[in-house]
Amino acid sequence: MPTQETTPLLGSNRGHEGNTSTPPFNPLKSSRYLLLGSWINVLLVAVPLSFIADGLHWSAAARFATSFLAIVPLAKHRTTLDEARSNARRTSQRDLR
Repeated sequence: MPTQETTPLLGSNRGHEGNTSTPPFNPLKSSRYLLLGSWINVLLVAVPLSFIADGLHWSAAARFATSFLAIVPLAKHRTTLDEARSNARRTSQRDLR
């Protein structure tokens, strides 16, 4: 079929597996996936807890423990971000050659 200016570029999704619309955003499911998607993400709960511990003047050992537990997932996510950025940079440099 020859294309016209009014022809959609990607075609139509009608007739394919019924309803193709995306489900509405569910904050509870999203939060559950964020926290339970990986075992290390469970430790993200310690991030606000460390601020609370400091604000309530908990003992130094309790503040240290909550801050230490908060740093672990943040460092892991930072490492993952740095690796992704490095791979993207290598790819773009390879494309320039």
